[in-house]
Amino acid sequence: MKSLIALMSLIVVFGAGCAVNKQPISQNQKMPPNLCKAEPVENDIGALVYPIDKKYERMPHLGQVFTALDCKDEERAKEVRGFSDGHYSAGITLSWGEGTLLPSDLKLLLTRMGFMQTKPGTWKTEAALSMEQIKELYVMLADPLIYDRLKYEDCIKCG
Repeated sequence: MKSLIALMSLIVVFGAGCAVNKQPISQNQKMPPNLCKAEPVENDIGALVYPIDKKYERMPHLGQVFTALDCKDEERAKEVRGFSDGHYSAGITLSWGEGTLLPSDLKLLLTRMGFMQTKPGTWKTEAALSMEQIKELYVMLADPLIYDRLKYEDCIKCG
């Protein structure tokens, strides 16, 4: 009986799986201060690369932006390679792999942002995305049910 009550309490506290937490990951975890102030480093093609929190390790490009947003530093996010005039214009590829069923709200968001499904589970856009659109993507990808299944992220026009 005690275990049943404990289980019911967990369902009340965490939900029965119907509601999804769409708060940025940073709301649940504290950002290491050194990532927020660390200088970018030059990669092998001469581009500056900003630090990426390990929780974004599958997103080598957007991970730089999302880490800056976790630091509540939108200006730093706009310094990431791919931003120009306040828009992220490097293009984005997101892949969850074949056979992965994506939530309809994610598909709608991606479609609204100009993404097209290029093969099952893979979406691409070359559209320039505003910071507001990047923030929408940031919040959506914070959902563990979505992010944990992400296989990779890449930019299209990175050089």
